[in-house]
Parts: sequence; structure tokens; C-alpha cells
Amino acid sequence: VDVSSVCLYSGTRVIGVFGQLSNVSEDDEPEPHPHLTPRQAEVLRLLDRGYSTHQIAEELHLSIETVRNHIRGVFRALGVHSRLEAVARARTEHVLN
Repeated sequence: VDVSSVCLYSGTRVIGVFGQLSNVSEDDEPEPHPHLTPRQAEVLRLLDRGYSTHQIAEELHLSIETVRNHIRGVFRALGVHSRLEAVARARTEHVLN
């Protein structure tokens, strides 16, 4: 089992810990984040489902380097430094269900 977590902060205080499950089914499509391109939003949804870079590349028929570029764009847009932080931020901003 692969377990990942990230602390959620309010200022300098930790207010919770976010963990991630993979292969979770999606319900309704959320509103896209205003600073993400449609492709970045799609990559973020796949990150939320626990997909690796390779799996995202296969799913979207893109090169691995293109996927890495989209992931870096997601990080910049959300102001985060990791995949898990990106998913946590998107969920707290209600960009993901």
C-alpha cells in the first residue's frame, strides 16, 4: 500500500492532515480552477485518482514530458510543491469533488 499525506495549514497552525486514496470514482464534474487550462484540470483530476505520470500519459495519449509540464503548471497555478499538495489545495478550494 502506498500512503501519502500532507498537512493542511491555517497560517502557521496545522489544522488537519490530508491523505489520498486511489481509484475513487468521480461524481459530478467540478467547476475548473480559474488559473488552470482544461488540460491541467484534467491532469489534476487524474492525480486526484492516484495516477502516476506514466499512467496519465497513457490515459491522455501524451508524452511523459508533456505530462510533467502540465503537472508543473498545476503546481505553479495552485502555489504548491507536490502532487498531494495540489490535490489537497484543489479539494479545499472545491475544485475537485
